[in-house]
Amino acid sequence: MRPVTINKRYFPLTIGVVLGIFIAIFLSMNLGGEKDSCGLITHVNFPNNTFVVSVLATASERERGLSGKSGLAKNEGALFLFKQPTSISFWMKDMLFPIDIIFFDSEFRVIGLVNDARPESFPYTFDSPGEMLYTLEVSSGAILEYNIRVGTRASATCK
Repeated sequence: MRPVTINKRYFPLTIGVVLGIFIAIFLSMNLGGEKDSCGLITHVNFPNNTFVVSVLATASERERGLSGKSGLAKNEGALFLFKQPTSISFWMKDMLFPIDIIFFDSEFRVIGLVNDARPESFPYTFDSPGEMLYTLEVSSGAILEYNIRVGTRASATCK
């Protein structure tokens, strides 16, 4: 086997290309959204209320969601995190209680709302209104009670 030789004239270009590839890989690994940039999200804060959240960040956690859970406390929610903006549908399979669904963009601005999604609606799906990065599921009635509207900006509290 013959050793690989690099022409000295192309050596800087080769190093630049290899370095560029490593930088691109590194940057793509750190684009996971709020979870990567601030640690573990513990609360989602709206102007009129704060929800204590359980974070669902893996595919299996997001698929299971709140299915089988008996309910949520008034100020409790499940926050679905996605690594990149996506359009997605939610269903009420194996849900035991109604919920409100809040869709957010990458800046935690509300881009869509579902009021009172009921367990008996399965197999109907509730679609995000476009690409979103976060979804918050809370007890049914919270959207109305706390005056959450499309365009409302929320924030995250991190550990």
